[in-house]
Amino acid sequence: MLKGFGKDFLFGVATSAYQIEGGNHNDWTEWERKPKVKKSKNLTPCEKATDHWNRFKDDFLLLKELGINTYRFSVEWSRVEPRPDQWNQDALQTYVEMAKLLQGFKIEPMVTLHHFTNPMWLHEDFPWHLQKSVERFGQYADKIISLLSPYVRYWISFNEPIVFLLGGYIDGRMPPGLKDVKLSFQVLKNMLLAHQEVFSIIKDRCGKDAQLSIAHNMMEIRPASVVSPFDHWLAAYVDQFYNWMLVDAFATGELDFRIPTAVKKKVKLNLADTITFWGINYYSRLFMRFAPFRPLRFSFHYRDASKNGLTDMGWEIYPEGLEHILKRVHSKLNLPIIITENGIADQEDNRRLKFITDHLKVLRNYSGSIPIKGYLYWSFLDNFEWLDGFGPRFGLYGVDYQTYQRRKRGSADFFRSLAKEEIEICS
Repeated sequence: MLKGFGKDFLFGVATSAYQIEGGNHNDWTEWERKPKVKKSKNLTPCEKATDHWNRFKDDFLLLKELGINTYRFSVEWSRVEPRPDQWNQDALQTYVEMAKLLQGFKIEPMVTLHHFTNPMWLHEDFPWHLQKSVERFGQYADKIISLLSPYVRYWISFNEPIVFLLGGYIDGRMPPGLKDVKLSFQVLKNMLLAHQEVFSIIKDRCGKDAQLSIAHNMMEIRPASVVSPFDHWLAAYVDQFYNWMLVDAFATGELDFRIPTAVKKKVKLNLADTITFWGINYYSRLFMRFAPFRPLRFSFHYRDASKNGLTDMGWEIYPEGLEHILKRVHSKLNLPIIITENGIADQEDNRRLKFITDHLKVLRNYSGSIPIKGYLYWSFLDNFEWLDGFGPRFGLYGVDYQTYQRRKRGSADFFRSLAKEEIEICS
């Protein structure tokens, strides 16, 4: 067992609305039926997902049973504002009820305002590559923050904006499915301006204890061949673009956006004081290979170079990569760090205990020198995993997608024992 990380350490689990709620109609509703999304035999499409929207009270009892003190979830924009300026009051009040219920269980709500999905009308009338998207997102954020601020201290403006950028505007595998690298710069700029809007709203409407960040997916990135100068250059470039461009934008107030032969843009943004912690989503290590005859001139893959094994997604289990990222983030930002996602697809539930323990050991080793303030496991429940559909099983609680019954895995009991130790020591 691990020792406590210190007072007020956040120890919990994470989800997102579209992946578990069901009953949403947004830009992913039809997209997930496309051939790009893997289909699983006998599994339903995402109309019901895990049916969490109708079962959240029972699910929150499971959270209470886990003994955690933090739960990260997202608000589904298309549910609360199905048409521009038309608000679904029942949906809004349900999110208020969720936050209040969590508070009653002494579980800190951490709310994500944007977790990949968008209302269809946003793409049609206020697309992210246009400046007016910033105002629309600000209006939505103002509504949610105003309602939930009495119950919520921790906020995430955007989940994995670089992944959204790559999937939606560069390789076209996520909505809106564009392949326009020149638009991609404007999209990221507007999302960061929208983050500034969120900061201003929280500053005006929330107490001094309110906390805000972005949840940034970060990976260890290495060259596929140690003897290839092309692979080394490519890995260094991708590392900067994928991992550090966003960190540097918050550290320096300047977004330096570069895609070779296509885009080279710099813009000053007032970001330096708009976050109070840094959120890291960490899963694996990626190997980059220069491939001049491919459309993007590169390929990437996972491999079991560390001999720790691969997850059911084929991702390398590589806790050491988190160590490298922690140290560099700390050197650039000098802010508290929360692991906002870390998890494993493991249907047999025979590697999850070691996966969690090994990543927590990395955090523990640096907790004395780096202000690590939280760890959230992904995911509380099995869920819809974007391009991989319903096949991967990340959950501490399994879901039968025919009956929607929850099944506690052995790893949930293990996580409960960790939560008991961490929270009792920290209290």
